[in-house]
Amino acid sequence: MRSAESCSRCEEPAYMTCSSAHRLALSAWGRPRTTLDIDFMILAGDVPDSLVTAFAALGFERDVRWERHNPPLQGRHTRFRSGHVVLDILFATDPHHASAFRRRRKKLHRGMYIWFPSPEDLVMPKLRAGRHGDLEDVVGIFERVGNKLDPRYLGRWARRLRLTDELNYLIDRG
Repeated sequence: MRSAESCSRCEEPAYMTCSSAHRLALSAWGRPRTTLDIDFMILAGDVPDSLVTAFAALGFERDVRWERHNPPLQGRHTRFRSGHVVLDILFATDPHHASAFRRRRKKLHRGMYIWFPSPEDLVMPKLRAGRHGDLEDVVGIFERVGNKLDPRYLGRWARRLRLTDELNYLIDRG
């Protein structure tokens, strides 16, 4: 929670919780599940110094070793750690990310406002990941948000991201 507050106070205001920050994002749109990581997406080419400083004040250090072992993710993803808690910073790098930022929503969560992706935009990265837990998260979003989802938006991005089969499977399942 304090990491979200740090992001909101950062000079770089364009952030949102995403991916497996599902303690937060799924609590807004689907079935919450416990994870030991927190993900934020930012509109920046690197983590701003002010955010590094804010995370350090919370006990998080940049995981240089992880970055060294994951060179394909350079410029798209960086990781911070505090004990067993992982804080991932993802950089918006594709057209869907840009669309998700335009559609993000500010929601009150535990007394503070946090930017969340729309439920449709939370579905897409979960379909991309394709892991069992992520697909179950999508089912939870469908159950909770249901007919309030924008099917045309979902279909358009599923086609562009080549995730139509995955989306249809989960729609049929729900």
